Amino acid sequence: DYAIADQLLRLHRFGDRAVRPPFSTDDFQLYLRYTRSLTPRLKEESVQLIVAAYRDMRLQDSLSNRSKVYRVTTRLLESIIRLSEAVAKLYMSEDVKPAHVEVALELMRQSLSTLDMTEVELVGISDPFEVASEGVKAEPLDQQQRQQEQQQQQDVPQATAGEQSMTARRKRGKAAAVVSAPAPAPRKTVISADHYFGIVNRIVARLQSLGESNPPSRAELVTWYMEQVRSLNKSQLEVELRYVNLVIQKMLKDGNLLEVEVHEGEGEKMFIDPNYNPDVTKQ
Repeated sequence: DYAIADQLLRLHRFGDRAVRPPFSTDDFQLYLRYTRSLTPRLKEESVQLIVAAYRDMRLQDSLSNRSKVYRVTTRLLESIIRLSEAVAKLYMSEDVKPAHVEVALELMRQSLSTLDMTEVELVGISDPFEVASEGVKAEPLDQQQRQQEQQQQQDVPQATAGEQSMTARRKRGKAAAVVSAPAPAPRKTVISADHYFGIVNRIVARLQSLGESNPPSRAELVTWYMEQVRSLNKSQLEVELRYVNLVIQKMLKDGNLLEVEVHEGEGEKMFIDPNYNPDVTKQ
């Protein structure tokens, strides 16, 4: 802590003069030019180490039930080789040694971000069922409020004009406060990762099987999905209907699905985004 504080004070006091690099700019540029000119070659021991590490990664990927933001493919193998060569260049070596491969593998393991999902939170996704229920409840409340106001007017027929005016202003103030009050935050819905990706994979498989020539509407897609799970009981079907609607909304929000009106008057149809990689969601 003292050394850090001392260095910060020196930087504020002396500026660039406080920095004492071990190498000059010319030395560093010369080092970079030399390392870029090298073409290190893989030694046999390094090849065997890379093959073994890649085999282990593939095995872990096939046995794991975790949802990942990456897949272990030949692209990852190529990245390991290129990174090993880059490490060898840093050490100004003409050969890629096992020690260089070990450094590359450690960097690769640290950089690969694995999402160990146990649950998926549908953040910012409006629940159509919850919104609908709130809308149904709102109308009776308004009617009840109007009835109360009418009853109050009937109960105080002798009120003076000033009192009536003051009462009306208070009511208008309360109504304005109710209107200006912020809407309650949408309820967060959480489902298990297996359940979420199961719905996603079914939706993607359905859209891929239909192709772009015969895209379904959102209602048709939901109806098809509910037919696939019709063996569930009534309460489970209600929950599943809510989940599939929320998952579709999340996929639309994330840009994984597109809802486009292809022909005028035919309504919007569902498509998979061309840049969406379904393999990422498969487990």
